[in-house]
Amino acid sequence: MPDFQHISSESFFNREFASEFYADKTRPILIGVDLRNPANIGGLIRLGGNIGASRIILVNDNQQFNHKKIRHAASNAYNSVETIFALPDQWKELIPSNYQLIAIETATKATNIYTTKLPKNIAFIVGSEASGIPNSILANCFQAVYIPTFGHTLSLNVVQAAAIASYEWLRQQSF
Repeated sequence: MPDFQHISSESFFNREFASEFYADKTRPILIGVDLRNPANIGGLIRLGGNIGASRIILVNDNQQFNHKKIRHAASNAYNSVETIFALPDQWKELIPSNYQLIAIETATKATNIYTTKLPKNIAFIVGSEASGIPNSILANCFQAVYIPTFGHTLSLNVVQAAAIASYEWLRQQSF
């Protein structure tokens, strides 16, 4: 039987690998629409730090956030990933024109993420914990993907969904 022993992630992973990995690739963008829970907002920022996102865009008409709780959930990504709090009429301007907006959503014509070829220049968007991505924003998306679920609970937390989709994109780009 193997002799496993815990080592810190700082010792296990090589920070320079990110620079090498993205040398010939664009970095993804993560977008959260109408997220209300500080743990989810911070979790999306932290995920951005994990995957090397170029920026996080948080779209919300109510700009009253508990930044202390967001900072706690985001950990060190809070200060290392560009995070933009945008109003609903501003977010589209923050996405480069060569990026494709991909909704992670249970929507008509959504395709299974595991059988969908994801674009290289990608901006993933997730929606409100309660109501998902508004149809007015879905209308701007190039594509919608869903993550199959097989248990009693048929929806994922927004950060879980963004993580699964982001790592599927990373898998398709690198392996």
